[in-house]
Amino acid sequence: MSAAAGSAAAAAPPAAKPLDAKGIWPGDILISDEAVLVSHSAVCVEDDKIAHAMGGVPLLGSLLDFEKGKGTVYRANPNLTYPDTANLWRVCQALAPKMKFGTNYATLVFGSAEYGAGAAAWKASMQEMYINGVFATKSDQGKPANLVCSQFVVLAMQIALGEKHVSFIKLDGRYTLPKTLRSYLVGAGSGWRAVGPYNRGVFQYGVPT
Repeated sequence: MSAAAGSAAAAAPPAAKPLDAKGIWPGDILISDEAVLVSHSAVCVEDDKIAHAMGGVPLLGSLLDFEKGKGTVYRANPNLTYPDTANLWRVCQALAPKMKFGTNYATLVFGSAEYGAGAAAWKASMQEMYINGVFATKSDQGKPANLVCSQFVVLAMQIALGEKHVSFIKLDGRYTLPKTLRSYLVGAGSGWRAVGPYNRGVFQYGVPT
């Protein structure tokens, strides 16, 4: 069974429709812009709605809920297709209510964010739970008890797109901080690009960041 055929498949994603050429699109990733402490990330799932983990609480809410208000928008290159974003919507709808989210970033610094065998195994384990509609939320079940914002974004994208997708995020989500994710997305060959700054409800497409 594919990830798209998981427990959330019964829920219908928003229908495909023309996108505002200068707007924020489903599948776009937002990352806050603090020079030293890059501290928050989220993913757009439809129109002006985002999925993210904030203050230990999983949220499916408005762009205006973006914790820091100010950041940069990153977009897949080439652009994601409607099936891609529809699958992302299903994954976020399933993950957000059933995962336990945490605020403890300390554990993220004790490993490498490089995508290797351990990262692939973690992603596969979480994807299996998505497909089966069962998510572990206790550490004694051998699964992550806490997901911070960047872990959530990486995991949701990885499950939704699959490893063969050109924009698959090749990071170990277990050890990915928001600043690590930002560095990856602007790197050569990542399959992503920065498309403009976002500042408390105002997105400036094409403006250098």
